[in-house]
Amino acid sequence: MPMFVLTDTVLERIVFAMEDQSHAWLIDLETGDLVAREEVEEPSDRFAEPPLWTSRQGFKLLETFSATVSPPALRAELVSIIRRGKGVFKAFRQHIGRDENLLHRFQQFKLTAMRPLIEDWMARHREGSQLARLGEEPEDLAELVRSEMEIRTAPAREAPFDILSALAGFFCSEENDMPMALYERGREALQKLLELEPGRVRICHAGFDPADPLALGLYMLEPAGGHAYGAQWCGMLYALGSRRDSAALGLEWAVLERIEEEARQAQAVFLAAEGPFLAQRFVDEAATHGFMQTGSVYWKRLD
Repeated sequence: MPMFVLTDTVLERIVFAMEDQSHAWLIDLETGDLVAREEVEEPSDRFAEPPLWTSRQGFKLLETFSATVSPPALRAELVSIIRRGKGVFKAFRQHIGRDENLLHRFQQFKLTAMRPLIEDWMARHREGSQLARLGEEPEDLAELVRSEMEIRTAPAREAPFDILSALAGFFCSEENDMPMALYERGREALQKLLELEPGRVRICHAGFDPADPLALGLYMLEPAGGHAYGAQWCGMLYALGSRRDSAALGLEWAVLERIEEEARQAQAVFLAAEGPFLAQRFVDEAATHGFMQTGSVYWKRLD
């Protein structure tokens, strides 16, 4: 039996059927049309159940998308809706529906996330398998977000946001147990660095809105020093973190990869990181990304 082509129109139809909690629709495998379940009188291989889509998967998609939204006030409103617990999906859609551009971006985000599920479902039907894959997850949403956002580097003095305020939001909050004295000490050290080396300190930030970073790295390239390194350079990482509501996306590593790339282009021989403003994810996973630890310093050879 020939199978339909997954055009954008057909994709939207199937997504609609997947999200329909009444389970009223079947998919016509020849045309991609939706057919009311009650209209199918006899079982037929031509009509199939839509791919499985659970409420848990829906919540995860809303949470992931909300983490990408700016300004912060709107993001907080969406997070509040998600935590409401009842009528979440309708309320969420109504809220973002006030902004046509935001609604369109959400629709595209959702279709992109759900397409792989539908393509896999189609492949299994082509192979003659009618077995549903229970608990199947959509494409890694974190990877989807990373692929759509921009990662920018610039001198710190050209930052489109207040660097220290951004770091305060990342590391000094009710949900973060960093002692205030430690935060203040680290902030003062970074402030002096920014004042003394305004042209050399650089930032790398990830997000959709340049003025509202989801993740941020603060670094500098400088001579390595020492006989062993001659005139070569090293990279010094002074801060690396992300917003609490986007921590699950792992954006710190995307930022760090860009910093490493820039350091290698400058022929830096190693990258070192130290200080209180290093994300816990970095500390926990540094070894898996090639970093060694000597005392409180994390370092990685780049040559």
